[in-house]
Amino acid sequence: MSTEGRILIAMLATAATLAGCMSGTQTVAADVSPEGWSEPVVLRHFNSDTLSAANLTLSLRHSAAVLPAAGSFIIERLSPWGEIRIDTMMVDIPPIVSNTGRLHETTVAAGIQVPFAEAGEWRFTVTPLQTMQGIWSVAIEIN
Repeated sequence: MSTEGRILIAMLATAATLAGCMSGTQTVAADVSPEGWSEPVVLRHFNSDTLSAANLTLSLRHSAAVLPAAGSFIIERLSPWGEIRIDTMMVDIPPIVSNTGRLHETTVAAGIQVPFAEAGEWRFTVTPLQTMQGIWSVAIEIN
């Protein structure tokens, strides 16, 4: 086999290996009551990529009439083997000038380079520390 052929095979094998490690973006979401969300919401993520770390984003879909305009949340991350990580975060929802009746989305970083070292079901529990009105859904984006 020629040198060019060996280089091509090595490049293809490397590309295939790297593609297998890149799982892309996944989003787990749940609807909540826009009249008043105060209960914990459990979001389930099934992980198979144990090599890559991920960035997490908390996303809130809401109406223009969201109250209060800033909310504190507890995000609990439970691994498949039972390890728990708890974070508290504040989310400022920017004022919306025109109320067209459509939903808006506010996102905030919830974790940078988070390791998912175990395959299986990971659970995110998102709990508002006060009743939130005007929130229609909550999501965690894993990228």
